Amino acid sequence: MTIEQLQKENEKLKEVLFAGAFLMAKAVHKYYFGVGMEEQATDFMKDAEELTGNKLPKFA
Repeated sequence: MTIEQLQKENEKLKEVLFAGAFLMAKAVHKYYFGVGMEEQATDFMKDAEELTGNKLPKFA
């Protein structure tokens, strides 16, 4: 693969990562997870925000 192809693939993967984090945020807002599971979900969402440079919306 060329560098351009790898960069394009990387952008697609970042979009998928952010979409997963968005769904996780909705699930955490809607359902009760145990303390450990909620902490893992929060870490995942924080890491996704850092890697993609996007901010997840806050659900009230």
